[in-house]
Amino acid sequence: MIDELNAAADQSVRHPSYVRRPGWPTVHNLFAMGFACSGDLISAAGRFDVIGDQVTAWAWQYFDGADPAGAFSRFRDNTYAART
Repeated sequence: MIDELNAAADQSVRHPSYVRRPGWPTVHNLFAMGFACSGDLISAAGRFDVIGDQVTAWAWQYFDGADPAGAFSRFRDNTYAART
């Protein structure tokens, strides 16, 4: 699964010709969640770096419907802590 997720990112958000379009944070949030859940913390951290403070409810609401931003923060913090 991690190989397929990385291949998808390489062909989209990490592709050299990728251009941010309206709504771009959603795709990066989805990849961040996928990478974090799969255990690919280096790739997850890369997406969290790109996202910055552009958290979206989509994806993170599955972990905490009342506080998707809190779920995002927990995953981001855990990802950064685990890679050091």
